Amino acid sequence: MTNYGGSEDPLFVFQIDMRAETDYYIIMIDFDLKALVVREDSTELFKKMLSDGTLRQVFPAFADLDMGTKGHKDVFLHSLKVLENARELSDDKNDVVLLTAALIHDIGKRATRKFTKKGATFVNHDVVGAKIARKTLPDLGYNKTEVKEISTLVKLHMRGHSFERGWTDSAIRRLARDAGSDKQVRRLVIIFASDSTSKSSKKRAHYRKNAENLLSAIERVKNEDEKAARRPVLNGNEVAEFLNIAPGPELGKYMRLLQAEENLNLSRDEAFELIKNTAEG
Repeated sequence: MTNYGGSEDPLFVFQIDMRAETDYYIIMIDFDLKALVVREDSTELFKKMLSDGTLRQVFPAFADLDMGTKGHKDVFLHSLKVLENARELSDDKNDVVLLTAALIHDIGKRATRKFTKKGATFVNHDVVGAKIARKTLPDLGYNKTEVKEISTLVKLHMRGHSFERGWTDSAIRRLARDAGSDKQVRRLVIIFASDSTSKSSKKRAHYRKNAENLLSAIERVKNEDEKAARRPVLNGNEVAEFLNIAPGPELGKYMRLLQAEENLNLSRDEAFELIKNTAEG
């Protein structure tokens, strides 16, 4: 029996069946991708596994990214760098969902690659990649929630790149809704920021700033929506009756007072007291 990744912390164990001095077959017994993505030396281990053929046996969909497309970045090495970037940017170095999504965000590129006069294209690789994630990850030990969250991140990983061209608040809400939770939004923004592996520090910084601006916009819209959804404890009719005034600018003044952030949590008695003191003062 032989292990891979250290005897005390094996990534997987395999049995070598020697048939000849130069010919052998590897029978996989166990492989733990979750354990691999959280390791600080995961990049070098992935490279080693690709080099010796092990990766193609245990995770062929990812090994397929070593495809050497002329005029395009090395997708396999790019994926490893995005994993490293995500680990660097995340406060949780053991976030298996984030790290796995970062690693396989481009896993749909092999299946969608086409060559044109202008070079290679990978149209819909995000959508196809999400399907590949849903198909392959259960066999690698990921539960249903993890598979759903990872595939969602893979599917959405391209959307944020257009944010700098100007998004409406509706588009920002749609992204947050599609991500599914605040934690998923933060993961997605980290992947946006990590996806630039350019040698240009200026370009990398530009990607990260765009991601930071997007996160700020998401938080702004969320806070505004939450505030808009909150209502004063008193409605206009109650205030008008209490002050014996008709609908109009004066009533609007009191309603704006009740809608102020510091007054939204007042009880009915406190709201009436505020209205009374304001009217008298």
